[in-house]
Amino acid sequence: MQEGANDTVIVMIPKTKSPEEMKDFWPISLCNVIYKAASSTATNGERKLWENVWKADVQPKVKIFAWKLAHDRLPTWENKRKRRIQPVGICPICGVKEENGFHATVECTMARSLREAIREFWALPPERKFAMTGPDWLLVLLDSLNSSDKARVLYLLWRAWFLRNDMIHGKGTATIAESVNFLVNYEKVQTTNQVDKWHALPEGSAKVNVDAGFIEDTGVSAAGIIIRDCRGLVLFAVQKNPVLLLSKLRHWHV
Repeated sequence: MQEGANDTVIVMIPKTKSPEEMKDFWPISLCNVIYKAASSTATNGERKLWENVWKADVQPKVKIFAWKLAHDRLPTWENKRKRRIQPVGICPICGVKEENGFHATVECTMARSLREAIREFWALPPERKFAMTGPDWLLVLLDSLNSSDKARVLYLLWRAWFLRNDMIHGKGTATIAESVNFLVNYEKVQTTNQVDKWHALPEGSAKVNVDAGFIEDTGVSAAGIIIRDCRGLVLFAVQKNPVLLLSKLRHWHV
């Protein structure tokens, strides 16, 4: 069996065009066999999103942030200007350039200060990597990094956006030093929480993995199931609401 074929992967599928919160996504547990089959049919740009964002070793909320950053969906001043919410798109922090996603998380003075400070504790990519190479600058950056560096860069950009929001919409009391301490400790906590992997059973056996989600605000729920044999090959997989799923299982005599 191919190495990694029995790893369980959590895939976050957007339910809306512009997801804002976790409830806007369907979390689906899939093994790498299904993941690779799905990603192989995607376009090059979509495949890079799968590899560099959804498959990144970071928390789901950071993946959502990265997805929005990659699609230029963050509520930056420039995006608000385009929607006629703000009269100008100039960055309200530095007052120098238009505030798009790249400027807010990489180029602005506050983002630069955070990046410089965290380098004392993290081995980040060189500054030349943090460049505006075009609309796909984030995917270009992430695509050149290993898994560990990719996670650190995503956490760094995510925290830079937090600092920006605190300065503009919050109390403006969050500091660079506090953010550095937060990132260092946050990474330590994440590395101690290892994801359990699917383990194959003896010859002739099969294993069932089940996952479910519930949106409290709307009452909408969903559940998924995947059955694999001792080699890790998928025998059956389905994602339905609980009632439909139960009927499927009864049909399969599970």
